[in-house]
Amino acid sequence: HGSLFEYFRNSDFDARSPFDLTSGPLPFHLNQFGGTFGGPVKKNKTFLFVNYEEIRQVQDQTLIGFVPSAALRSRILTQSPALAQILNAWPLGNGTIGATGVQQYTGVGRSIDNEYSAMIRLDHRFSDTTTAYARFNYDDATTTAPLSTLADRQLNSARPLNGVAELMDVSSPTQVNEFKYGTNQLVSHTYNLTSLPYTVNVSGFTSLNSAKTSNQDGRTFGWIDNVSLVRGHNVLKAGIEIRRVGINEGNSFDGTLTYSSLGNFVANNLDSATYLALLPLKRMRKTSYFGYIQDEIRVLPNLTINAGLRYEFYNDFHETTGRAVPFDFQTCGGFCPPNSPFLFPAKNNIDPRIGIAWSPARTNGRTVLRIGYGIYHEDAQLDDQNFPTANDEPRYTLTRGAQFPNLTYPFESLLANATGVASPKDQIRNRKDTYAQQWTASIQQSLPAFFTGSISYIASKGTNI
Repeated sequence: HGSLFEYFRNSDFDARSPFDLTSGPLPFHLNQFGGTFGGPVKKNKTFLFVNYEEIRQVQDQTLIGFVPSAALRSRILTQSPALAQILNAWPLGNGTIGATGVQQYTGVGRSIDNEYSAMIRLDHRFSDTTTAYARFNYDDATTTAPLSTLADRQLNSARPLNGVAELMDVSSPTQVNEFKYGTNQLVSHTYNLTSLPYTVNVSGFTSLNSAKTSNQDGRTFGWIDNVSLVRGHNVLKAGIEIRRVGINEGNSFDGTLTYSSLGNFVANNLDSATYLALLPLKRMRKTSYFGYIQDEIRVLPNLTINAGLRYEFYNDFHETTGRAVPFDFQTCGGFCPPNSPFLFPAKNNIDPRIGIAWSPARTNGRTVLRIGYGIYHEDAQLDDQNFPTANDEPRYTLTRGAQFPNLTYPFESLLANATGVASPKDQIRNRKDTYAQQWTASIQQSLPAFFTGSISYIASKGTNI
């Protein structure tokens, strides 16, 4: 069996924006299409299913900014030729010119979105008691869009991948074992497509953006095994999970140039310059462990009790080459020694769960009362745990004054006389893991005419959030 589909939008059906320079609406084209295919590879044994989907979108938008006029550009180049790179980064104006030489720029920015997504799944029956499947998902998305109201653009790319394989063995009607292996990966990149190494702020003009980049590659690998046993009035379940997490991340150098007045810009008198050094690729790793056991007890035909216990150990990240430095006032008084733990993981995350369902005998099964309680821990945001990776990244701030009386662009030669300052992020290494308590009580009643009514009370309380 298979299917095909197509969905589209077109600017021919859209209204014109009052800011557009064109007589009709700016181009906007969206196409989303794909298909599926599935069927047996071997009858009653092996089955295949595939899916593909694609999105293509092009959309224009009107951009309005403020740039130096041609006359002002010529004047600046004559007096400060070193500013040619900055001046060339501004597009030429095409609108009204102000008394100071500020000219309006109106242009068109184009956003392009392309995304490709595919999935394949294979199921196989080894026997009446043993089955398996494997599934893989692939996605690749790229977006190019205006970064501001001028010609600068930003490219974002993301490629999430997901795969899982399962082997299930039903050795008897009372015993089931399920083993799973899964992996996730997200590779993302962000590039500012500009001609300048720094962000430039000049009073009265639209700011220019720096050509900074950032890169991240996050992966997880998980192994899970679940066992179910039926023994008399008991249904026992138990399982374990091991999860390996890895995050690689790094950024290019970046900085900002500030001219507080047009006069300072014409004379290339920088008021301030900041410089953030390159962040080399850091490789963080952690391995977490989980386990649980649960028993469903049928005490009486009208009374069932569910009781379970779960254990979670999240562990802490470490940088594989020892280049991450934690910063914690509480435990280190500031910077910690090299190779110090990012945090001290909790080892007592024990979560009880209990649920009771009871139908009073005199109601003949028409009334059911249920109560339940559970504790649930979580690992919080992983990005809160990566603070040490950037704590060794020096930042420089140069300000026109006694130390730098001749601060001009380019300024890199002055960095040798500047002191890099670390701006660390304080991380509480003795932090406590977030957990929530949840409890509920309900009454369900069978009513005439095939109706059912229920009244429930549900509550939760978060701690260390």
